[in-house]
Amino acid sequence: MTGRREAQLLYRQKGRCPICRTVFDLHEVLEEDHVLPQAQGGSSSYNNLQLLHRACHHSKTEWDRQRVCPVRPWRGDLGRRGAV
Repeated sequence: MTGRREAQLLYRQKGRCPICRTVFDLHEVLEEDHVLPQAQGGSSSYNNLQLLHRACHHSKTEWDRQRVCPVRPWRGDLGRRGAV
């Protein structure tokens, strides 16, 4: 069972992780993440939140610390080919 905010994020993300782009499994642990970390001025508003796999969240946290992101986080646009 998911909370309302988690359900809204899942819907917005079309059920996919924005880092690895795979569909979430029903039994996976999902973690809430700030797209722009709070330490870098990000807010806790809905528009700055996303759900990630636990392993993807750990990777993104490390990238945030290094201030480098080797992937371009996907924002849910499935309509255009190659858009991330």
